[in-house]
Amino acid sequence: MAEFLSPEWISALDEAATTHLGLKEVSLNKDLVLGYRITDGPSWRLTIGNGEVRVYSGTDEAENVWFTTDRSTALDIATGITDPLESIIAGQLEIGGDPRLLVDNHDVFKGLGDVFASCRPD
Repeated sequence: MAEFLSPEWISALDEAATTHLGLKEVSLNKDLVLGYRITDGPSWRLTIGNGEVRVYSGTDEAENVWFTTDRSTALDIATGITDPLESIIAGQLEIGGDPRLLVDNHDVFKGLGDVFASCRPD
């Protein structure tokens, strides 16, 4: 597997997203851009809409919701050591944009762990 947060890892996220049939089906009825910003690392965004799901490097003004954290916290969340909600409460993970979209699209987010399971760091 590619090194966590490397350009190759972000490409692996894109491949997992574009080949996942369930997520592609969900994208027919959604229009959402999620940003992931690592303060001491890369940023990337997940776009869902119009029958397409992609992961791109960098940020975009079209992001509806974004998460900001440091590399260490991102790794702890990705490996399951830390719960994302606990990271928010502790001030280690910030949410920007419209967080109501997280609730409105709970069905999508609940399945993302399965979509990206092959990219999860060891």
